[in-house]
Amino acid sequence: MHFVYSAGDSNNSERQADPYGLVYRAGRWYMSGHCHLRRDLRSFRLDRMQAVRLLEAHFERPPDFDAAAFLTGSIAQLPRSTAVEVLLRCDLARAAEELSSGIGLLEPVEEGVLLRTRTDSMGWFARQLAKLPFDFEVRGPEALREAIRAGAARLLRLVEAGTPIRE
Repeated sequence: MHFVYSAGDSNNSERQADPYGLVYRAGRWYMSGHCHLRRDLRSFRLDRMQAVRLLEAHFERPPDFDAAAFLTGSIAQLPRSTAVEVLLRCDLARAAEELSSGIGLLEPVEEGVLLRTRTDSMGWFARQLAKLPFDFEVRGPEALREAIRAGAARLLRLVEAGTPIRE
């Protein structure tokens, strides 16, 4: 297929791609496949594709390609500013159940599940961890530990000040 793609930064590029699969995730449709411009696998949001037309060319989809898994991995590895590594004290099924599929890559290890990702906001990431019903260990960076401490201090300050708690 051929299309014009509008990236998030408003830059448009003409693309040709072999569509391997469609995935619906978090309210949006994505097409994953081989991008001829980048000569690699890519995912594209359908709402950012314009002037789409089918080409006469044929291709073979790799038999083991999982469009949903590829999309999840590519979103988790977007080029964000800071690498994060957290050990989750639970099993893989529980981690996947409690965390959004795009938050990062989950790897079962002897001690639990290792979450590896990148983030642009330590405060946001700290809030995601605070929601978890199981223990975790921040392996890095120190800025994430500081953001968790700041969030905890804020909650303690609110409780100690007598702020009404809504149930």
